[in-house]
Amino acid sequence: MAPEMLAAEEYNAGVDWYAFGIILNIMITNSHKYQRGLLKASSKEAKNIIKKLLREDPSKRLGVNGNIRAHRFFQCIDWDSVETLRMRPPHIPKPLNNIQRGSRPFNLQILEAAEVNNAAISPNHQALFTGFSFTNISWKTPDHPPAL
Repeated sequence: MAPEMLAAEEYNAGVDWYAFGIILNIMITNSHKYQRGLLKASSKEAKNIIKKLLREDPSKRLGVNGNIRAHRFFQCIDWDSVETLRMRPPHIPKPLNNIQRGSRPFNLQILEAAEVNNAAISPNHQALFTGFSFTNISWKTPDHPPAL
């Protein structure tokens, strides 16, 4: 979180630019760890943009102060093509299978069939919702909202 959010101070769009800096750092370094002052980005431009996005003073953050599109990190981006959806992405990620994702398969058809039959879902499928802070047992389907 941006420092002003952690300090429970008033904030503005600067928190979004700070969050973008964190996300950009994660994407570039492939690390979820960030320590102020220790940028491990690979290029000078990457380090510079991350540093400018993560400035402690929100009024000095890139995006709040200055045009992020003009930064050297984005020098090869044709923004007109991006906005008109004509630019091909430089990298298209391949979907991960369930084993790589570390998740169990979620079979929505089984859940929908249980709903139609008004039967309880299996314990395995019920376990997927363990830890949810709220469930509404009276909710049936989007067409039949719960009675108030």
